[in-house]
Amino acid sequence: GGSSVDQAASLKAMPITLEDRECVMPACQLATPSILDNMVTGVTSLPLNAAAPKLLSRLRHRLVKLSGATGGSLSPEGAERLGSALCKLQRLEEVDLDFSSCRVDISFAAQIGHLTKLTSVKLNFENCPHLSLAAVGGLGMGLSKLLGLSALHLNFGRCSFESVAVLVPCLGLPRLGSFVLALECCTGLTDSLAALLAGGLGRLRSLTALNLSCAGCSSLTDKAFENISEDIGRLGNLAAVNLNFSRCSLKRIATLGNSLAPLQKLSSVTLDFSGCAMLTEKEVASLGNRIGKSASLTTVNANFRSCSKLSKTGPQGFEKGLGKLKRLSSLSLSFEGSDITNDDAVPAKRVALKKAAPKRVSSAKLLRKAPA
Repeated sequence: GGSSVDQAASLKAMPITLEDRECVMPACQLATPSILDNMVTGVTSLPLNAAAPKLLSRLRHRLVKLSGATGGSLSPEGAERLGSALCKLQRLEEVDLDFSSCRVDISFAAQIGHLTKLTSVKLNFENCPHLSLAAVGGLGMGLSKLLGLSALHLNFGRCSFESVAVLVPCLGLPRLGSFVLALECCTGLTDSLAALLAGGLGRLRSLTALNLSCAGCSSLTDKAFENISEDIGRLGNLAAVNLNFSRCSLKRIATLGNSLAPLQKLSSVTLDFSGCAMLTEKEVASLGNRIGKSASLTTVNANFRSCSKLSKTGPQGFEKGLGKLKRLSSLSLSFEGSDITNDDAVPAKRVALKKAAPKRVSSAKLLRKAPA
């Protein structure tokens, strides 16, 4: 019962969810076009299967989420129809598309460039064995047309494509503030290709938050890390950076500190070098000393677990360098044997770090905590 206006008001308060494949069509029939037209905001979550294109063609939402984490039942023909349906949703402001483990190519994704009102895009292509270079290049060109995009999240983990260079065109977006790029275990990512990626990163002058993961990219060396570090140093508006280079063949990482320290708006740094077996105490200490020159950092998180050349008592030189951070209020260090944090009630033993914490958070204690 109830009028269409009453039903529309109800839908505004409670987003539609169409997750159950058994109930896809009944749920869509309940959400009639006239009601959807009246919706100001809303979230539609659809399974990535053969019915998705037909469902999309009836939507008027500003945010659409497609999920296909198990590969779904999407055929190549269905994928093309899905692309055609997507590009008709001119009111879309956000999309979250999960194609992880899908068995079809995603060349239709290039049509995302027709959705000119998009401000947030999240695309997951993790473990997609049929992802072609042409498809990724088309996606990059499509993204490059979204000049109002402020948040971009791309996951290409465990993909077989050999070049991220085709993504470079989308890395000049003038309003992009948040960028997440996951390239875990992309063994085809070489130093020369990473240099092209680094050049693209350096163009994101409006970026305030960067999350880059190259964990397990075994072909990367110090040269790639140096190039990426240098271009991060050009991002003058950066406030938060999260870098994951765990299980990479790195020996020299101190240059990153030279790039981070001058960034006047940088307040949070998260670094993961776990499993980097060739890192030495001297190199890690040098990184800490250079990061310690920052005048703006308040939060530091670093992971050095399974770095076999580091002392079991922890990277003490790294800690000493951080002791120079005048605004440091949150610290988390992980290394083999024990952790250091500053949010436990155990009395402090790290004098230098304790002095670095501002008086307004004097209740925060620095500790040395052995694992259970």
